[in-house]
Amino acid sequence: MANKTRQYFWYLVAGDLTCFYLGLYLSLAIRVLGWPNLEFLTLHVLPFTVIFIIWIIVLYITGLYDFRTIVFTERLARLLINGQLVNSGIV
Repeated sequence: MANKTRQYFWYLVAGDLTCFYLGLYLSLAIRVLGWPNLEFLTLHVLPFTVIFIIWIIVLYITGLYDFRTIVFTERLARLLINGQLVNSGIV
């Protein structure tokens, strides 16, 4: 059971990071009204990686990566709102 819980944890973290980086790429594409070149993209990846890691830590502390949160979805909305409020205050 612990192995499956750890597997779900890493799936959720990988999914969140994928969404974070995809959002970064799309926002940069909208900013330059086209596809951002590699130099422009690498200029933004490092600072946003630091922010994304902090966000993942906050979401972990909030309990969004807990297996019980995945199973019992009635807590999910409250935890998600709390985590996003804290993350909004960080940036």
